[in-house]
Amino acid sequence: MIKCYENGVFAQNAWIYSNPATNEAIVVDPGDELEGLFDLIGNDKVTHIFITHGHVDHIQGLGEVKEKYPDAIIVAHELAKKTLPSPQKNLASSMGIDLVAPLPDWTYSGKKGSITAAGQEWTLIHTPGHAIDHTIFVSSDLVMFGGDVIFAKGGIGRVDFLGCDPIAMKVSIAKTLSAPPKTMVYPGHGPKFTIEQARPYFQHIKM
Repeated sequence: MIKCYENGVFAQNAWIYSNPATNEAIVVDPGDELEGLFDLIGNDKVTHIFITHGHVDHIQGLGEVKEKYPDAIIVAHELAKKTLPSPQKNLASSMGIDLVAPLPDWTYSGKKGSITAAGQEWTLIHTPGHAIDHTIFVSSDLVMFGGDVIFAKGGIGRVDFLGCDPIAMKVSIAKTLSAPPKTMVYPGHGPKFTIEQARPYFQHIKM
């Protein structure tokens, strides 16, 4: 079961992936309005917190979620060790916010990693461009938490922030679109969509 809590002035999607068989849950990118998020989690046990990238709108509630679920494992790319605790690199300082988010508990390095969470095997793919530490999470049941790489109807994450790289973004878009067609993408902003629905908008991207 997947639930969404849209929060903050940036309308950021905080996702909850839950396994009814085990009552385990994953929280993806906790934003800054947590009461509604906690209501959606209910009595599920949060075992993991997935961070697609260390930008303020995606991590502002990370410390509070970790405090509420201290045994939950914060999962991110190793470069998140640089972005999460830095108000400059997580872009909080540009908004007048002094955000020092907790460091990840578990990281992977390089282009790809894997982890088991909430009864599913997850492949973690480094997809920089919008952010240096950006990761997409793809499960064995064709769920993708896509962060800010691609959005519905051909949208993409901005590439004009500190740490952005337009050339790397093109490569990351191609990686994202190479997922199986029926993969359902749950993005950092906006509605969900399938890879199959997204591909026609990116015919200029080589896959």
